[in-house]
Amino acid sequence: MADYTGHAVVVPHRVDDTLRCSASIAAMTVHNPTLYEPISMVEPIGANTRSVNAPIQENELNYTGRHVTSFLDDYYYRMHVSPANFAFGAVLSDIIDTFIVWNSFFVRQSCSDITFTYPDEFSLAGTEDPYTLSGLELATYTITIPKEGSASFISTITFDFGAAGERVVTMSGTRMIVFAFVPEIEVQESLEWLTDIIKPNDGIGSEQRFIVRKIPRQAFSYSIKLQTAQEQARFDAAIFGWHKRYFGLPIWTEKVRHITTITAGESTITVDTTNADFRDASYAVIWKSLTEYEAVKITTVAAGSLTLDLPVVATYTGVKYIIPCRITQVKGNIERTNDEVAFSRVQVNFAVKDNILLTGFTATQTYLGLPVILTGSVIGIQDKSYSSDSDSFAQDYEAGDFDYYSDSEFNFLGQNWTFYNDTRAKCWDFRLFLHSLLGRQGTCWMPTYREDMVATDVIGAADTSFHIANVKLTANMTYNTLRTHLAFIFSDGTVICKKMTGIVEADEIEEVVSIDTSLGVEVPIGGCIISFLDLNRQASDLVEIDWLEHNKNSVNQVFMMVKE
Repeated sequence: MADYTGHAVVVPHRVDDTLRCSASIAAMTVHNPTLYEPISMVEPIGANTRSVNAPIQENELNYTGRHVTSFLDDYYYRMHVSPANFAFGAVLSDIIDTFIVWNSFFVRQSCSDITFTYPDEFSLAGTEDPYTLSGLELATYTITIPKEGSASFISTITFDFGAAGERVVTMSGTRMIVFAFVPEIEVQESLEWLTDIIKPNDGIGSEQRFIVRKIPRQAFSYSIKLQTAQEQARFDAAIFGWHKRYFGLPIWTEKVRHITTITAGESTITVDTTNADFRDASYAVIWKSLTEYEAVKITTVAAGSLTLDLPVVATYTGVKYIIPCRITQVKGNIERTNDEVAFSRVQVNFAVKDNILLTGFTATQTYLGLPVILTGSVIGIQDKSYSSDSDSFAQDYEAGDFDYYSDSEFNFLGQNWTFYNDTRAKCWDFRLFLHSLLGRQGTCWMPTYREDMVATDVIGAADTSFHIANVKLTANMTYNTLRTHLAFIFSDGTVICKKMTGIVEADEIEEVVSIDTSLGVEVPIGGCIISFLDLNRQASDLVEIDWLEHNKNSVNQVFMMVKE
């Protein structure tokens, strides 16, 4: 056997022992028991002779406490169902979803029974009772909610695992039907925000605006022609059963014409989705006729396609429309007039339940961080009207005499603007603009588009002052904080915005206007329109959109001047 050398080994020793060590360790061919002798007990000085060497029983200490749970207890030693609650919301087409039952015990658990409430509202596919799950085993179940059924439902599935307890899956939803009747060309739409405006009594017209309803309430008014007795009967049946319930409303003002065949089983529809209100996790309608249509649920929206949650059920050929669909309820009464036995006209108002706040508006031009309105009522003066409110009240002295007083330094000036949008892109961009304003909360710059000033001389490219015809601006308006900005509007559509820094009267014929920086271009006499540039907000949270036809609308809205 080989020899081993190394460090000295320190052996446990008794009080009366000496340290046993060796610079080298000999080959351990013979067991040396002395190396492992028990340590002798040393009696303390003055101790009595021990007569009993049995183990001594220690005093027990009892503590009261509680078990502290850990990660292990959160997940194991119980039965799980996940998810346990399905809130499907609006059911416009068939819905398929899954859940799992997981045995997180380390031993087998048996399901003795599966019970249901309102089983007609859904179908269940998966392992049937009774069955046993091994330790840490799971079972997968598939539930299907058909579009036909009760208007609203709450159903449950209960799994009985005996001593391991019961586990319940809850499903709820509200079914809808598609309002497939085609409205007449002219459709009325409204968007309504809610803004709280506080006007302090500071005498200078200040105000604070707080947005209360950020997502606008949206509504549509459809006028529908029922041209046959069968169409009237179909309409009566739909309203009789669903007047108080939800409708899936196709937004006909944003329909997209489609000619490529859509085959049953396809999960993607190729369609131009730009400048239209298609949304992720929402609905669309494939519409070919009053009797041939289908609602589909959208998973994701891309620039040129819609990815669906479930495949299309039927095949659609030829000309059809892909239309965004909103969840709505009928608002108020339904007015119906019968012109003939087989012809009637119906007026139906819908309130949208699932509207959102749209984002992404990009202004064509901005000034001091806010958009400058370059479209709208620029066609002619007949499209605009103006108002001036002195914000005054009468003080009656009960003796026939009275005075008018105002809490504001300035008048409340309003402009009535009419916006015309004649393409799909313009309609969508204007919608984004309205959403960016948030009703009365937001502001924007608006030129008056009048010749508020007429230059009497050439304005040089480097000039920071210019002469205008004297219309008594200095005497009557002076330089004030409400109107201190100008817009220089050129015939090619260019608008240059500048801050006015002063105005003085030169003589009875001319006044001199100063601006903060030069225009950078030379302007001959009559080379541009010089208008006041006002900071405005909408006078009302309600915006009414008149759709003249598909992809063409007009909006008549009043804007009020506010302080910066």
